[in-house]
Amino acid sequence: MALFKTIFFKLICVTVCLSKIVNVSGQSCSGSWAIQRSLTQECVTGQWIGQTGGNPVGCPTNPVYTSLQTNTFTFTQPVGTFYIDLRGFDGSTQCPRIEIKINGIFYPLSIGNLEDIPQPSSCTGSFASLAITPDGYITIGSFSPFSSQGRIIINNVNATSVSISTNDANGTAFSNPFNCTTIPLKLESFTGKSNDCMALINWKTGTEQNIKNIEIQRSEGGSIFNKVGEVGPKGSGSFYSFVTANVSNSFFRLKFNDLDGYFEYSNIIHINSSCNKEYYSISPNPAAGEIKITGLKNSDKLLISDLLGRIIMQFDAPANNRLNIQSLSPGIYVLQVFNAGDLKASLKLIRN
Repeated sequence: MALFKTIFFKLICVTVCLSKIVNVSGQSCSGSWAIQRSLTQECVTGQWIGQTGGNPVGCPTNPVYTSLQTNTFTFTQPVGTFYIDLRGFDGSTQCPRIEIKINGIFYPLSIGNLEDIPQPSSCTGSFASLAITPDGYITIGSFSPFSSQGRIIINNVNATSVSISTNDANGTAFSNPFNCTTIPLKLESFTGKSNDCMALINWKTGTEQNIKNIEIQRSEGGSIFNKVGEVGPKGSGSFYSFVTANVSNSFFRLKFNDLDGYFEYSNIIHINSSCNKEYYSISPNPAAGEIKITGLKNSDKLLISDLLGRIIMQFDAPANNRLNIQSLSPGIYVLQVFNAGDLKASLKLIRN
């Protein structure tokens, strides 16, 4: 306990003796630390985290942290991006470590997660003093370890909490998380089914915050997605439905855009097409000029629409079952056949 007090008061002295204290800039994120051990050190105001004693024995590669060596910040609402600054990390090269966990799960860092703290006049040191181990911990590099400082950047997560642990013998000051970007929407369900050449997509939201719109995206191969429509937000706990063309087996996902420019994607679902080709067919297909539609009756009505559902052409069945499609722009279309108001077939039409 005496050693703990010595270390703690040593850090307090670092703060008191400074001619000018500069607090962390940026917007604070709402939430709280599990253990309040507040400390201001050069350039960083936040929490002290560390241990008592000398350098870690044997420099463990996977430390088991004590209660003095870890603290958890729980966010009031989930966030996708935030920063945390650190100051005072020191010790033998490649020995002490800093571990980050998101939602209680180890979050391996890369050098891309570190940058310098923007430096007011009283800030000294650089993240060049730090290094990242191959397994994703922050450790001491080979440059001026006693002035180690840096900004830890966490992006593209759905964080409800962040835990910071360090076995630095002299302790490290960490800022509160700041510059948070909130997760715009929580998705509770996302399903789809096929009806002829159309996909019927349904989803339900939990929390909706700061939502601008929701895009519906489609892909035939599952890698390159294109927007097929969008809907406006209805508010938390809402049900949504959307109908779009599905002339072949396709993948679908949702893109949630918020008012601040942040976005995230849903999971991907696969919907098989059930286009009816039993009695009607198109040949050749693809085509650039004339096509023949087998199975047409004189009383049939035809409608051609694009993949967004916009009607391009509608007409009676041609007498010779042949149709010139040169006026269509190259792309994929849906040719639907109606008789007495009933849909008889939905066929995929490709214009070269």
